[in-house]
Amino acid sequence: MKRRVLLLGLGNILRRDEGVGVILLEELKKEESLRRYKVEFIDGGTASHEALYEVQPVDFLIIIDALKDKGSPGSLHIIKPEDLFSEQMVDLHQINLLQALKWMRMEGRLPEVLIFGIEVKNVSWGEGLSSEIGQKLPVIKERIVQEIENVLSKRGEFAALK
Repeated sequence: MKRRVLLLGLGNILRRDEGVGVILLEELKKEESLRRYKVEFIDGGTASHEALYEVQPVDFLIIIDALKDKGSPGSLHIIKPEDLFSEQMVDLHQINLLQALKWMRMEGRLPEVLIFGIEVKNVSWGEGLSSEIGQKLPVIKERIVQEIENVLSKRGEFAALK
């Protein structure tokens, strides 16, 4: 039986780079390879915990969000849920996302999770990505697509439709 794969984009598009997860989600919807895997797409905005509760049940959850760490703008981090417990990485929605993932785990509903955090530069009020993030967006998108395809292609239950 085909398992449910969900891609959740998080972010606030009114806070510049903070909206990168939502912007990437819209770009990823156009990817033929992801449609072959029947990936579902949800714009979670800034309501990560509400979005996670709405999408249950899901077998594989992919989250894309802005990240504020010590890396250079546009750096892509691949994060496991347990990494969110570390104080070293500060996702801009970490508290809500962390609470939601903890709650799902406590209820025995935590699916396999893959989180992509994009290092951001400018989270001030305003629309549009900073030039640093905007210029790197195609490369970030391609890397995310490759990672998702790599993970899903190795699991028979997520096999692409021919």
